[in-house]
Amino acid sequence: MQTMILNSPFAGNLYHPVSADDNGDNLRLIDWNRGTPYVFRSADYEELKNTPALFARKFDENIDDRIIKRLQNDLTHENA
Repeated sequence: MQTMILNSPFAGNLYHPVSADDNGDNLRLIDWNRGTPYVFRSADYEELKNTPALFARKFDENIDDRIIKRLQNDLTHENA
């Protein structure tokens, strides 16, 4: 899959080496300022929806399973 994407017109959208942090370079949203790393919660929904990142870390169903379910629901309905 990685080879296909890197050889596609989308390859230029995958990596941003000029970012201020290494996580942004890889299109990952990881908040090290609020935790080790911070566990995203329902209150962070807008931040998660508006980020250009493709991936986010960290979620914990024992802390807040609503954010996981809400994002899954959004992704399921956006792709339907």
